[in-house]
Amino acid sequence: MTETVSKHDIGASDAHREETAVVVVLFDDMKGSLVLKDQLAVSSDEQAFQMLRREHDALVTQIVTRDGAGEVIKSTGDGLLAILRKPS
Repeated sequence: MTETVSKHDIGASDAHREETAVVVVLFDDMKGSLVLKDQLAVSSDEQAFQMLRREHDALVTQIVTRDGAGEVIKSTGDGLLAILRKPS
């Protein structure tokens, strides 16, 4: 069986093609952050925990974005959601 394909048909299929890629989705979470927050609140204050959390977020963001391979999508409070588009 032979099928004839016109240029119009080829163009239509090209218009509907979707690009696919393999990516890594990274979910980072500070293990035991609620316990740590409570302990720091007793010995110091809430600001000590918030400073630690900001340092954590800055470090993870620096690692994820250092080669232009990834980006942080969302902060989850005590963690981050990131996507990596290529090996780094």
